[in-house]
Amino acid sequence: MTAPPSSHATHGRDHSEAHLVFFLASIGTLIALGIDVLFPAFDLIRDDFGLSEGAGARSLIVLLFFAGLAVGQPIYGPFADRFGRRPVLTVGLGIYSAGAVLATIAPTFEMLLAARVIWGIGAASCAALFPAMARDLYGGDHLARVMQLVTAVFLIGPLLAPFIGEALIATGWWRSVFISGVGFAAAACVWLWMFGETLPPERRRPLELHTLARSAKAILGTASTRRYMVAVMFADGAFYIHLGATQVIIDEIYGQGRWFAPIFSVFSLVLGVVLLFAHHMTFVRSARWVASAASRWIAGCGTVFLVVCLMTDGVPPFWVWIVLTAISISGMTVIRPTCVSLALEPLERMAATASGVIGAVSQGAGAAIATLVTSQISDDATPMAVGFVIYGVLCVLFVARAHTTSIGSAPSGSQPPPLRE
Repeated sequence: MTAPPSSHATHGRDHSEAHLVFFLASIGTLIALGIDVLFPAFDLIRDDFGLSEGAGARSLIVLLFFAGLAVGQPIYGPFADRFGRRPVLTVGLGIYSAGAVLATIAPTFEMLLAARVIWGIGAASCAALFPAMARDLYGGDHLARVMQLVTAVFLIGPLLAPFIGEALIATGWWRSVFISGVGFAAAACVWLWMFGETLPPERRRPLELHTLARSAKAILGTASTRRYMVAVMFADGAFYIHLGATQVIIDEIYGQGRWFAPIFSVFSLVLGVVLLFAHHMTFVRSARWVASAASRWIAGCGTVFLVVCLMTDGVPPFWVWIVLTAISISGMTVIRPTCVSLALEPLERMAATASGVIGAVSQGAGAAIATLVTSQISDDATPMAVGFVIYGVLCVLFVARAHTTSIGSAPSGSQPPPLRE
């Protein structure tokens, strides 16, 4: 059974690289907007639902979103390889909107958490398909450079999101931070249908059990893909510690909650600059060199962070904590686009399926291991630093192992020549 051709497909060839980068970044930004717009409302959420102090309960609002993100990605992938990217992403945006609506009307905290899972399942379409759409059109280090640029532009979302959240709260109805997700999804859907399809009909795969089995075998049986995926998992785990605990640390440990929005935006700006530098170094050196450097940066900065925490009873001076956090998370942000690109390189024929599996494992397990750390944060920042060190070292080990595997060892038939190299 083969997919019908799409008479409206452009297959990405009528768009400049800059247009592609901004379009894919807008799709990826929906993931961040589903999280970061909520941060200024965390105190109101706690008060409204009668939650306890600390990071535990509120971090569930973030981490269950990532759980949905993990569950959904391997589902969307095979359908997108069969029917194309555009119709499947449209369905995902509909689920994204439904989750936002359910969160808006949730009468209890438990129902809010259920809505966050659904919201995350909708966002999973964005997470699985924007790397696949890039892989439809690019290969090699060019793919890594495009993904790094997409991620750098994507960070405009986290840069603006806390201010958007503050503005929505200022309207007097704090639940508007939830319903705003419907507007974001609608805007992305309009741009999606204007942009077109990136996967031509002749490169679509049957949606059959034996085809899915072969795809799973190819993905998990490709050593470099598997090792890069685990490296991303540990980098994501470290980054999700930051996402789950930063607002609580700023507000409850340092008592500087009014500074959360500008500080979080500064973090995003720093990450964007670092990604542009990584893009340059990928051009000068290679994606593998950048992946190695970024993983070592995570481990090294985490070690410095931990030493400082141990010397200050877990509460470094506020601005010292900000600098240490910013430099630590910068390496984590570089790892995802770079290593995902390297992981997808041998699997172009099943890019969406592979992207879904990689995302499910790295983000789902990353969120789970982050919870082990965020649940320990109450009155000092030491657990954050410990998590950065442990997950950073493991990331270094798996990136190094992936580099020892020839990228040309992909299963036969999984890799045609890239469209643009």
